[in-house]
Amino acid sequence: LSGILTLAAFLGTSFEGQAQSYIFIPDSPHYTETFNGLTPGSPITSIDWTNTQGNVVGAASSDPEYPGSIYITNSVSTQNQVTSTSLPLSDLPSSSVYYVSGYFYRNGANSGGRVLLRLDQSANYVGGFGIDSNGNFVLYSDSLHVSALPPVNTKQWYEIAFVVALNEADITQSKGYLFYRNVTAGETEFTLVDDLSGILLGYTESHNFSDFARWRIEGIRNSARIGEMKVGTGTLQVIPEAGTTVLILSVLTVGGVHVARRKRRS
Repeated sequence: LSGILTLAAFLGTSFEGQAQSYIFIPDSPHYTETFNGLTPGSPITSIDWTNTQGNVVGAASSDPEYPGSIYITNSVSTQNQVTSTSLPLSDLPSSSVYYVSGYFYRNGANSGGRVLLRLDQSANYVGGFGIDSNGNFVLYSDSLHVSALPPVNTKQWYEIAFVVALNEADITQSKGYLFYRNVTAGETEFTLVDDLSGILLGYTESHNFSDFARWRIEGIRNSARIGEMKVGTGTLQVIPEAGTTVLILSVLTVGGVHVARRKRRS
């Protein structure tokens, strides 16, 4: 990925005595994966996914909120796994900030699932996100990070965004951030999961977001549902403390050329 160095360098800046928070603004997705072509009750393998474990099928079309989703039909304890075919990401725009998002629905107790950003059919991945069986938000770097927030509500749809801030000056300092919004409650803006913010992703020059090629859905259980998934670029803005002046950098696309834009906010 060749983009320009903008926000990634800024994210390495520290402010004495200031606990930073962020706003995430996604651009229109570059690629969207839906399950609308999956007939309710039919296996996910009918739409070019590889079903490696478990019985993952189309959700009932009568779901009033999200008919284009998948769920599992077997036991609560089963660790179900399905992998997509290669994604068309070769023309993904260069940027300092990328996101991968998905819609999640917990059916009840012991219900959850996660999405990993796989390189191929092997176990290698460059990030991941989801809701575990206890209802906790999770973020994957080179290890698992679990939020200490109260469990999310059951019977409600959440969109979760895994945001990657690439540090092109030093790829090993690239960080991940987890955001969410409650779609059922009508939320339109993303909220940062504070304890899953600024997580070092363990990237190297030969192992980073540019290698992302496949979805891998794992651990879905007890009729948890996963809906539409997206990949794209966006803007990650620092929310300063009152009275603090910082520079907010974002990436604009103008005629296919990325331009750094600066805003001074007090």
